Amino acid sequence: EAPGSTGFDILLLKASNFGNQRTRASEDFAALRRGNGRGGQLQPAKKPQDDRLIGRQTTDMNSVHGPGPTPPAHSSYGAPEDADDARDSKKAALKARRRASKAARRAAAGLSARAPRFGARNENRAAVFVKFLVETFGVERLRREGVCDVAGGRGEITCRLAHCHEVRCVLVEPREAVDLQATVLKRVAPRLPARYRRHLEEAGRSERIERLATVVESPFPPRDAALAALVAGCGIWVGLHADGATEAIVEEALRARKAFAVVPCCVFPRFFATRATEDGRPVRTTADLVSYLAAKDARTCTTTLAFEGKNRVVSCDASAVRVAAGPADVSSAVLANEPILIEDSAATWRATRSWTADGKLVVQNVQRDLGDCVAPVVAGDGARTTMRVREFLTTLHDEGTGYLKDFHLHCASPGWYAPPPGLDDDWLNRFCDREGRDDFRFLYLGGDGSRTPLHADVLSSHSWSANICGAKEWWLFPPSETSKLQDAAGVYVDDVRLGFYDAERFPRVADAACLRVTQPPRSTLFVPSDWRHMVVNVGATLSINHNWFEAGAIPNVWRYLDTEARATAAELEACRADVEGRGGELSEFLWLRERVLRASARLNVSDFVAMCRSEVCARDTLAPAGSAPEDERRVRDGVSLALRAVAADHAGSLFLDESGTWPRDEDAASWSRSARDRGTAALAEVLAALEPEVLL
Repeated sequence: EAPGSTGFDILLLKASNFGNQRTRASEDFAALRRGNGRGGQLQPAKKPQDDRLIGRQTTDMNSVHGPGPTPPAHSSYGAPEDADDARDSKKAALKARRRASKAARRAAAGLSARAPRFGARNENRAAVFVKFLVETFGVERLRREGVCDVAGGRGEITCRLAHCHEVRCVLVEPREAVDLQATVLKRVAPRLPARYRRHLEEAGRSERIERLATVVESPFPPRDAALAALVAGCGIWVGLHADGATEAIVEEALRARKAFAVVPCCVFPRFFATRATEDGRPVRTTADLVSYLAAKDARTCTTTLAFEGKNRVVSCDASAVRVAAGPADVSSAVLANEPILIEDSAATWRATRSWTADGKLVVQNVQRDLGDCVAPVVAGDGARTTMRVREFLTTLHDEGTGYLKDFHLHCASPGWYAPPPGLDDDWLNRFCDREGRDDFRFLYLGGDGSRTPLHADVLSSHSWSANICGAKEWWLFPPSETSKLQDAAGVYVDDVRLGFYDAERFPRVADAACLRVTQPPRSTLFVPSDWRHMVVNVGATLSINHNWFEAGAIPNVWRYLDTEARATAAELEACRADVEGRGGELSEFLWLRERVLRASARLNVSDFVAMCRSEVCARDTLAPAGSAPEDERRVRDGVSLALRAVAADHAGSLFLDESGTWPRDEDAASWSRSARDRGTAALAEVLAALEPEVLL
């Protein structure tokens, strides 16, 4: 035994040594969790002097009494290589737990477990967002329509779209001067394939950025007319963490009928205190803001992007035409005077089965069935001529062949098709059939690039167009945008495509809200009354087109006809003295006005009254089948108001013969008192049929 030591003292020293070893191991593990140590390696805690003294005493006692308790494996007093292995194992286990925790968060967010650089909050979010834009809208559409990048900061999204995808971009950034060339070299080039990166770094700048990207230093939306025109010229508006501009992007895009995609970030509840979710709660979180923005339009959708942080994108193609899910959707679109696309509506037509194979036009079959028919053809310069269909088909694919249009297929060879359900309540063509007049049912046939300039349909009618084969690009403008499509003299632009018109003469065309649609083969597009539109064929395209209207369009038709009637009366006022000078009656002059109006507008006021009487008096309802009572009441009110306007301004100009049609013969019987009385009686009859329902 050591001099002066007892057995209890020796046990106490051994217990103290073992306890210090455990305490030191716990401190080492805590240091590992805190990340202490040099170079990421755990550093042993410094042993105090008294611990070293106890250690020597313990060693001496072991030499006397044998080894004491075995130190734990994690003790810093074991062999050095054992301690290093233990530390490496602990570190690997900690990393594994962190990876598992991150994977669990990733799975909870609906993200791929193999998403590249997941967790790099700012490194790759622009690249992920650009990938979303390309996948959602398609690179061809992005190139065709252009992108407006709002509050884009350094312009990484603009640089990626312009340099990597050749997309025309406008960057709106009011807060700082943006050097896009620096951004493309610093942020885009390092992630390009080696050969492209070397080329860009050697050049020191991007030619595509110079050619395709424009920076607008302005708040959004810009107040300057020229800058606003640049923004309006882009068909897709985007914002990645655009802060206070996020809601403005959504609202302005919906108003202008633009496609948009935004990733909301900051909410600013104190600055936007009036925002509220659908259930009335104030918008205070990013999740609330996403729901608030998505609720602004039924067409919006939300998606999660593959980066951490605020990664929910709200997108909507407000420039797209709605696709019908069934006849009820078609009827509602007709009532609302909104365009709608009906897919595969012509798939079973006899024309489709006979004239196409595998989606392509079978020229010999069209020649067999229609080759001897004579049809109008419009040349590229607008000159009109006629030729046999067989002759036109031989030059269909030649450049500058022209456009075969307005061929009355139903009159020449009926039975090739049937109007789609919901578009078949055709007052106009039923009237033409009863009268034995030329109808408004046409066949169109043109090669790739043939087009119809911007126009509104005859008589302010609706129209529908069904592609038998080929596709059509449509630009559709609602009636509210009409003034933006004119120059100072009121002349309409001919071609609305960017670069195809004089921007100085037509400065507001780019600002006009426009619906764009590519109509595929075998589909039908409904074009509402008073919507101006332009059409370009994609490939050889054969289509069936109807001008038509139903009860809901009667107010628009009457507005057009009344304008034409007043213009005709003003032009013919000088003839009034000639008629009276040769002893003619006033009624003869009024009949003459109706005759000229019918020749110029295809209908006159007497025709309008006769048509309304034949439709209204023969049916119980005027709105489409399945319409709500308020829709029926609204449609009847519209027809009634139009006819009351006729009674107020044109009652003395109505002429009908004994069969109830306008008298065409140029004799005294046509403008006799009895003919005028029959016109007045027809107007009274149709008003009487409408009044009870209106009063209810």
